[in-house]
Amino acid sequence: MLNFFDPVVEEDLLHPNFRQILRLKDDTARNEFNRWASGFVDRDGKIVREFQTTFNSTFWEIYLHRLFSDIGLRPDYKFKSPDFMLNYNGNIICAEAVISSHAEDSIPEWSLEHKMVRTKPNLTALNFSAMLRYLNSIHKKHSKYKNNYSNFDHVKGRPFVIALGSYDQPNFWVEGDRAIRAVLYDYYVDEQGDVDAPIVGANGVYAKSIGRIKNKNGSYVDLGLFCNDSMKDVSAIVFSCIATHGKLRAFSVPENAYVEFFGVKLDNGGAPVEFRKINREYSESIQDGLYVFHNPYAENPLPLGAFRHPGVIQHYFSDIYGHMVIEGMDGFLYMRMSHVFFQGQALRY
Repeated sequence: MLNFFDPVVEEDLLHPNFRQILRLKDDTARNEFNRWASGFVDRDGKIVREFQTTFNSTFWEIYLHRLFSDIGLRPDYKFKSPDFMLNYNGNIICAEAVISSHAEDSIPEWSLEHKMVRTKPNLTALNFSAMLRYLNSIHKKHSKYKNNYSNFDHVKGRPFVIALGSYDQPNFWVEGDRAIRAVLYDYYVDEQGDVDAPIVGANGVYAKSIGRIKNKNGSYVDLGLFCNDSMKDVSAIVFSCIATHGKLRAFSVPENAYVEFFGVKLDNGGAPVEFRKINREYSESIQDGLYVFHNPYAENPLPLGAFRHPGVIQHYFSDIYGHMVIEGMDGFLYMRMSHVFFQGQALRY
């Protein structure tokens, strides 16, 4: 059993999120995280140090391990890379984990001064910042596949999935699927535009094609990565922006704490339905809030059944219907936040 919570580095090297967990002295969340990690193999011997110093990338990888294990994909760690070799009914799926983090000159996600509870974000700025960070992470892993993983015998001819977790800005948990759908399919739902000048469109808001967006250096970056065969070797993107400590907390409410969960779920037509629940009134599955975006140009398509579970939305092109299908909206966890009042402390995730 890996010991994630005994510090192995000096205090000034600890990540702010890890320090916050240490301050709580809450065994329930720690025990739940250790349960998530059960069966995980630390192949390079540095996962604990990375968890304590960089946090989000390790949290996402351990979350994926628990997700894949619980939905029956049985991770196999006999190969050093890519991160996961998954078994779906005897078919092997290769998966690589990556996160989107804040840019070096931008505000990190752990900055409390810029959380939504204090300042309401501009949705356009939030979405466009997320698009750039997602693009950076996806291109990085696609390049890794082309230059490295594609040469491995255990990878050749098998579906390759990039599993992207968003932790790129203080309000990343409200990003939903707006930015990632623009990145992959050049389909942007402009919620801020609808707020400023309401236009009836998809689901009552303004949906449009953007084509490309401007980077901070003034250059332009193309959107619609899955609108042609330029990424035909990427079978799908698995994505979540709510695989956070709030999800861990949903599995581990301590007896002496008051926890408030609030957020938005979707109905069968994709309309948002707000909720607010406390303590054990609330529950969610490990896969709640997960998206799977299939690449219609993939050389090795990802089987739909691999992620066909309650709580998962899948986007895929249907030959039968001749258009993109969005499957699994009813009851989907679109966003969630939690407030924890524990021994006189109030924390937000």
